[in-house]
Amino acid sequence: MIQHLSLLNPFIRIDDEATARAAARGGAVALLIGAASMVFGIIYLLSSPETITSAMEAGMANAAATDPEAAKMAEAMLPALLNFSMMFNGVLAAVMLVLAVIQWRKMTGTIPLIFLLLCGLGALSMVWALMMTATGMAPKVPVPPLQVWIGRIIMLLQILLFISAYRGGSFLARAGKPA
Repeated sequence: MIQHLSLLNPFIRIDDEATARAAARGGAVALLIGAASMVFGIIYLLSSPETITSAMEAGMANAAATDPEAAKMAEAMLPALLNFSMMFNGVLAAVMLVLAVIQWRKMTGTIPLIFLLLCGLGALSMVWALMMTATGMAPKVPVPPLQVWIGRIIMLLQILLFISAYRGGSFLARAGKPA
């Protein structure tokens, strides 16, 4: 187990097939972590829709002062938004599970690269949301700090695993080693 923790180092030296295979399979692990996170999100939404709705309404209270009509419209869309979030998370979790199986078997560099780019986009949108909230251009939705930090740690873990998986898959492709 300890030797696999070294795969979290994106600069690990990959110079043999065994290390490359382990690194490439780290991408499947990252996809499984992402799918589990999505499933947890669905369970969270299903278990406490009232809490989430009230938190979103509290976040929109500031918007009501500037544009009451937009706040009414947004409040009317909340149930549909929650349902869409659950369905989207479910579909994304299923896709990630299928891709995790493919990554485990094929050990490619393409799947980790795509998800590395998506994680980078997610990190940029997280920073953008923080800036928008700090400037008052977006309402502050109360989210438990522990949930925020767990999400950030998961994203960092996935980024590190996807970098290693990309490097491992690329090594195998250059070496001409089929899965």
